[in-house]
Amino acid sequence: PRFDHQFFPMRRVKSKCTGKSFHTNLLNQHQIRIRKEAENRKLAPLTGTDADLVLLDEPTNHLDPPGREELLSLLKTKGITVVAVLHDLTLTESFADRVLLLSQGQSVICDTPERVLVSEYLYPIFGLTSFTVPHPHTGKALRIFEVPHCA
Repeated sequence: PRFDHQFFPMRRVKSKCTGKSFHTNLLNQHQIRIRKEAENRKLAPLTGTDADLVLLDEPTNHLDPPGREELLSLLKTKGITVVAVLHDLTLTESFADRVLLLSQGQSVICDTPERVLVSEYLYPIFGLTSFTVPHPHTGKALRIFEVPHCA
């Protein structure tokens, strides 16, 4: 259904993450609450599972960044084998123990994220280069992906 935004007055709220204030309306808050409740219902079966293996196809494509981290952290702490299709390469390094890179349905390499997510393998398949930079505060290596001809 379409909502007429004029019936949802704006109000100023403060972000819990950044502490910054911004304007929102009750419609946005309602949509966010509904989305979070739906996400929690989808995740509920995983929190109580006693399965040894879970197969997931793009489990994060509908989630916002905090939701992605929450889901992947939950799966990682379950101590079960998870086979997941992830097209968002930025998620694989912190989540995956092993990455299988496919091209035209054929295996190119199956190894640790650090060995797979490099330009040598990514450029011929996706046209991406990959490099790491230190986080400015923690020094932790951050992997950057770029499309060279678009940068």
